[in-house]
Amino acid sequence: MIKYYELNKNETQKLNLVKINMGTTAYCHFFISNYNYIFFNPESLKVITFLFFFHNIKLSFITNKYFYARLFDSLLNHFGYIMTTIEIIDLLRKRELEFTKTITFSKLPGIYALFFIGDSFPILGKDVKKRQIIYIGKTESSQEKRDAKTHFTDGKTGSSTVRKSIGSLLHKSKKLNPIPRNLSDYEEGRFSMFKFDTTSEKVITDWMKNNLALSFYEYPQSSSEIEKLETELIAELNPILNIAKNPNNLFKNQLASLRKECATIAFNKYSPAIIQKGEILQNKKQIESEMKSSGKYVDLWIQHRTSITNCLKNASTPQLLLLKSDDFSSTGNRKSYSFNLEFKNGIVSNNIGGSAVARDLAYVLEKSTDVKVIIKSGHYKINMNNSFQLKITKL
Repeated sequence: MIKYYELNKNETQKLNLVKINMGTTAYCHFFISNYNYIFFNPESLKVITFLFFFHNIKLSFITNKYFYARLFDSLLNHFGYIMTTIEIIDLLRKRELEFTKTITFSKLPGIYALFFIGDSFPILGKDVKKRQIIYIGKTESSQEKRDAKTHFTDGKTGSSTVRKSIGSLLHKSKKLNPIPRNLSDYEEGRFSMFKFDTTSEKVITDWMKNNLALSFYEYPQSSSEIEKLETELIAELNPILNIAKNPNNLFKNQLASLRKECATIAFNKYSPAIIQKGEILQNKKQIESEMKSSGKYVDLWIQHRTSITNCLKNASTPQLLLLKSDDFSSTGNRKSYSFNLEFKNGIVSNNIGGSAVARDLAYVLEKSTDVKVIIKSGHYKINMNNSFQLKITKL
């Protein structure tokens, strides 16, 4: 016969102490060992109820503590026990496990946390402490699909904001190569949607597996409830890799700038002619060959490269170069040839994806050793108006 039991004040305090100080595994064992064959009245604490069934089949033979964690979450959700934001954060910290040691992933929706466990975080360095939660995310499908099959999988940067951020942080030190995610993104101007080439994607995955740990809280609720909980956790923790919903993130602008830089490189470096069926040609020599042959205005800009180089050398004072309209109209068929092109510390810093004229000029200048020496430091702006006047200024 199932026995009902109302917890008194002392037992409730003891229960809370076990939960807070000893962790999920101890919490479950506490119920098994102290409340065998007892069913808690849902009107009291609304927590563990059927543990005595598992105890009868000798639950002790199961050694994986994450089985208990998932069981615990399921029972709490089943009986409507609402944990506070602080309690959930505490739970996530206690469940932290290195990715390389994680054997199973939950197949339920919920909230996941990523922890940094490496020695030195890229760019931000000592501002990121070891075992710090650096990202909070939600999944409305499962942890298996979001963490195992997206965030920690090669080639998935286009679908993972975490991978975009980490790739942007590693971009210069690891010499990663950002590329457009697919042809439709390029054509429709979705310039923030980028990924990395095959070699770079593997570098990102390896870094994540070796430097990150994760934990998960099962929360099979509605989409709005899951998002609300995610928002509350981000507001409490201010994780450095969360850009959205995180106004108090001190590194938000820096991270956004690094991501924008990678996106700009991706969409300025490649033209539609070398994006075939949504895939980027990986061989660098092939890319360069394709771009040179397909860029309508490359030969035209090569003719003016020496003059432009001299203007760049003297750009502390605005330089003006008069070009011929016939040269452009005989090469292409555009309503307007005007554009703005900016280089910051040797890298194109503005979006020129919509201008083939600017894109081909950038390509020609980036291939010039003399120009690279000039623009490697400083901010240069090259502007051509509808009268084909090319103005070059060092800002």
